[in-house]
Amino acid sequence: MNASVASQAQQGRRASAEDRRVLPLWVIYGGPQADSLRRLLNSDPHAPYIAVSSTSADALQAQNMPGFLRLLNHADAFICERLPRAYRGLPIGFEDLLPHLRPGIPVVTFPRITYSGLHPFQVGRDPSAGLPDPPLVPYHDLRSVAAAAGTVPVEEARHTFPSAQVIREYAAWQLFRIRQEEGRTDCAIAASVRSAGLEAVHTVDRPGNPLLLRIARNVLAALDAEDTVVDPTTMLLGQCRSPVDARIAEALGTPAPDTDSWTIHGRELTLEQIRDAQISWYRGHPDVVKAVIAAEAPRMHLLGLL
Repeated sequence: MNASVASQAQQGRRASAEDRRVLPLWVIYGGPQADSLRRLLNSDPHAPYIAVSSTSADALQAQNMPGFLRLLNHADAFICERLPRAYRGLPIGFEDLLPHLRPGIPVVTFPRITYSGLHPFQVGRDPSAGLPDPPLVPYHDLRSVAAAAGTVPVEEARHTFPSAQVIREYAAWQLFRIRQEEGRTDCAIAASVRSAGLEAVHTVDRPGNPLLLRIARNVLAALDAEDTVVDPTTMLLGQCRSPVDARIAEALGTPAPDTDSWTIHGRELTLEQIRDAQISWYRGHPDVVKAVIAAEAPRMHLLGLL
């Protein structure tokens, strides 16, 4: 390479680096949804911003705080899940972090999506509770919890199922709760939950692509940015997928599901495998059983388990 060509190449690399530096830096912060949101916002390589996500709020530790706060101080926009103060005992809630932003930058909030209308017996992980996860899948099934607690015989728990009316009322209450939560944020997703049907969520706390896309587009609208999000060809949070019972799909008027097995990182597990392993495990962890029942007693009453 002659000197002229080398000089032009060096100038090109310098110009490219300068272009990247002048793009606004959007920092995305939250739980499991945050990194998927980053991927969607960066799906257009010509987007006039750079979106980055920090360590998940569910995994952030005290030793991570200095670097995290330095990142916030460089943000040109802060896209944040509206977490409570002192989340997980650390100053990482939404209001805790606002003083660490530069004055005047735009702040956009989004809700953490949890929806059990498709999986009324399922309970997700509570990062603040400090309880161990049950085996095979990190989700509790209230029927197995009831069987282990002895409130319902094991065989009866296997076949316990609410009426179609109860299923519809419970799903409607879940949508009402989502509307309440989203009313405190800049993103509205309740309507998308209804229209997405079985694709709304993979599990109670892992939204499907339609809801993640809706959040990404709400964020862009809130920041007066053009909607250039590209619909991904893969499931962003679909590493762990729970089946929807055909009776629930029928009660909610959605198409019938095409599987009755869990899929965990590509491996299929039957409901029976998970149920048997978890009931056995619960019997050795009565503290977990008590904690789940204490937190979910109203739902368990509604579903006929207490």
